[in-house]
Amino acid sequence: MEWQNKGREVDRYVTRRFGKSQTAREVYRDGGRAEIWIDNVLSKLIDSERERLMATERKLCEQLREFERTYSMDSEPFYERFERGQLADEMDYFDWAATVEMVKNLRDRLPL
Repeated sequence: MEWQNKGREVDRYVTRRFGKSQTAREVYRDGGRAEIWIDNVLSKLIDSERERLMATERKLCEQLREFERTYSMDSEPFYERFERGQLADEMDYFDWAATVEMVKNLRDRLPL
């Protein structure tokens, strides 16, 4: 009985999230079309995640530009100097370095 409730929850989520007129169970019963449906769902999930990552990257890049304006230095030379310990221990520098690292990590994930 519990698995039936979970199945209904999944059906409601998929229908709500992807605007499908057929639930996963109905597609399965239709046969043959399940692979196409799964491909469509996965494509939408990947696109959604890519958009989320790109939006986050845009916000972080704006933060980097603000640091660069404030300190009249590009992020790349700043980060190199920061890593070598050539800058003072200002809290802004730690925030700036963390933002540089977050952008690098996001860019590594974006080729999804």
